[in-house]
Amino acid sequence: MNKLIPTLNYDDLYFLPVTKENITAGWLEWMNDFEITKYLSAESKTYTFDDLQRYLDSDDSLAFLACYRKLDDVYLGNLRIYRLLPGILSFGRLIGDSRFHGLGYGTKLNKVALDLCFRWFRASLVVVGNHKDNKASAVSKMNAGFSIADSSLLAAWGLNLENAVYMNREEFLKG
Repeated sequence: MNKLIPTLNYDDLYFLPVTKENITAGWLEWMNDFEITKYLSAESKTYTFDDLQRYLDSDDSLAFLACYRKLDDVYLGNLRIYRLLPGILSFGRLIGDSRFHGLGYGTKLNKVALDLCFRWFRASLVVVGNHKDNKASAVSKMNAGFSIADSSLLAAWGLNLENAVYMNREEFLKG
């Protein structure tokens, strides 16, 4: 994971591989804050440093990146890209630092994720789930150009996701 991806720069953000230093730099605190994690599919529990270190050590993502603001090097969240099926990728994003909520960073992370999925990893399709109550996330995904995936379409792709959206390579390259 991450070894082939250089330091990435997008607009006012840069990305580096998540390391154990990120655990104490904010990630652990975020994972134990219900307001931050209430829409995540992660198990609801109290996380320890060792829990996140084990997750990091066993992670088989294509990319697991820490997101920083260039202006002041503030670590504000994580972006994870992973394979669902051959040619079909997905991603998860966490804006952990609540000072950055509602400022468009979710939309920026969508754009970065799509760029990596389609241009770097050459995916043919990106499918992303969305918690049914997370309206802000849904709006940012629709603004990024995603389409709503109905259950029959997901079943045809061999996927079982609730409240999913998708974008194919052709749509991305047109935009």
